[in-house]
Amino acid sequence: MKRLLSFTMILTIIISINVPIFASSDEPSSWAKEEVESAIKNEYVPTQLQSNYQKPITREEFAELFVNAVFKDFNRYIKGYAGMTEEAAWGTTTLTIDMFLKAISTTELFTDTDNKYVKVANILGMVNGIGDNRFDPEGLITREQAAIMFVNYFQTVDSNNTNEAPKYLDDLDSVSPWAKEAVARAYGARYLRGNVKAIEDEWGNVTKKGHFDSKATFTREQAIIVISRLGIDGKEILNKLVLRGYVEIGMDALFSGFDIEGNTIKMKSTGFDYKYCQLKEYWRTQSNLIDYVNKYPTEQLIALLLKPSLARCHMTTEENLEKVLSGNQTFYDYKLFTIEHNINNYLVVITKINGYGYMCGGGLRLLYGDNNQYTVSVQN
Repeated sequence: MKRLLSFTMILTIIISINVPIFASSDEPSSWAKEEVESAIKNEYVPTQLQSNYQKPITREEFAELFVNAVFKDFNRYIKGYAGMTEEAAWGTTTLTIDMFLKAISTTELFTDTDNKYVKVANILGMVNGIGDNRFDPEGLITREQAAIMFVNYFQTVDSNNTNEAPKYLDDLDSVSPWAKEAVARAYGARYLRGNVKAIEDEWGNVTKKGHFDSKATFTREQAIIVISRLGIDGKEILNKLVLRGYVEIGMDALFSGFDIEGNTIKMKSTGFDYKYCQLKEYWRTQSNLIDYVNKYPTEQLIALLLKPSLARCHMTTEENLEKVLSGNQTFYDYKLFTIEHNINNYLVVITKINGYGYMCGGGLRLLYGDNNQYTVSVQN
């Protein structure tokens, strides 16, 4: 009897750990419950957001949710690296918010919040201020604003860049002009979905179209569900660590550190070198690159290859290798962005050029969006 009782108690504890228990008056909507439970199980949802699920989410709460989820999946991802070079270089394979902020500085400072998750979200390009050095942490988010935030972050790491949303949304014309392209991308990439409506034309033909409802507020449960769908149970793109939404980095690059000024990303030099890092291990297998492995420190090789995600910049040609690694200043103009090396004590400075809309990854190419029309810009 005692053994049966003990087993029952243990089983109860296990169930309570893995399955969220919602108060009957505070449950997510029935259609959201399963995905909210999954998000909590995957540790995406901060404790303070595990209630009031139908309440509109604030800008600060969204930053905490989004950043927390990215760091959870990023840490899961890097622990699977062969050799775990991060552990040898850092002493750990777990990247914390504090470690990240120690490695990266930014000129964007908000006067109305000192929340470190907001600061990280801004560095990663998820959120921006509203002007006058303000963030408006208690401000609510509309669905079209949420679309901008998701597209801001995933613009170059997700290759699904369909521009067919105008065919499938019945209310795209009601979206604010500054958000229309982001809504089209977010809907096309299935970050945000809309309700399906039957539309009848003047001849009585009925077609089904999505209804985005762009001005509606974004609730906690909606935000949690979108995050869950982008994580390990869905698109699996939360594990990317992307500065200002367009330059993907790993922990080795963080060791040198960065300064962020708007959309300009500057990699500092600390002399960091680790001869068994993944990059050097790979270069040792390439006959034309092996001589550079022992001659140059890790951070110089990382800086040589740092570029917007999916942009095809052939820095590993012998001419460019020698030019960059010589320590001389270089300047490369790729229309959507520029890359400079060895300038003002920085190993590399990458600047996204304003005026091209969103930069989008597609088939190992970098495209740019303008009024939902995607044009090949960088293939060289």
